[in-house]
Amino acid sequence: MLSQLGLAGAIMVALIAFSDSPSSSQSLGQARLHRPLEEGAARRVDALFAGIPQHGPVLGDPKAPVTLQFFADLECEEARQFVLGALPFVIRRWVRGGELRIEYHSQVAETIWPDIFNHQQVAALAAGRQGKLWEYLDFFYHEQGPEFTRYAIEHFLRAIAMDVRGLELARWIEDRRERELARRVQDDRRAAWEHGIRFTPAFLVGPTGSPPQPLLHFSLTEPRAFDEAIEGVLEGSSGKS
Repeated sequence: MLSQLGLAGAIMVALIAFSDSPSSSQSLGQARLHRPLEEGAARRVDALFAGIPQHGPVLGDPKAPVTLQFFADLECEEARQFVLGALPFVIRRWVRGGELRIEYHSQVAETIWPDIFNHQQVAALAAGRQGKLWEYLDFFYHEQGPEFTRYAIEHFLRAIAMDVRGLELARWIEDRRERELARRVQDDRRAAWEHGIRFTPAFLVGPTGSPPQPLLHFSLTEPRAFDEAIEGVLEGSSGKS
């Protein structure tokens, strides 16, 4: 009889073998392409980001006094919990108020195939060329598939782009060819390693333009730790002025 560890390893090997087959990968991606988006999800995303400036991977007023850096893998379940859990509270309270700007940075964690990781991150950054990166992230996490399956292929990435209202698909496809976006993915990964970030989601917070500090303790679904960190930065900045 297989030990528990041996059984888990056998299951993982079977999953990877299945997901590596072209037919299974294509069917997983196409399944999302042909599944209509829930209207409620589209309205929620539109309302959350409406009127908030976006500049590439940055959400919020570029002159906001506090910056939160968010490092994530698009296939990370914990990052999904944050984006659909605590993040909307942070956006409504701090980003809309002009006190906070959030920077998205890519970091590999759950995506075990480098080609898929790079393609999906470039797809998100290409949406950022049209000021739609955060909508793309939200829809991707909303539709996130099972771990260790090659679902995030072209069919899936394009379906997410089609969900983002106002995103010009032809321009998005063209922008994905820009080498600058692929370089940015690699730069993000180097920055993550320099800050000791090995898992996602991870956060750095501090005064805009100054070296940030890691946020070590936080909830993925409750905003309290983020509120306290932002308030601390604001209080520190006001004390220096």
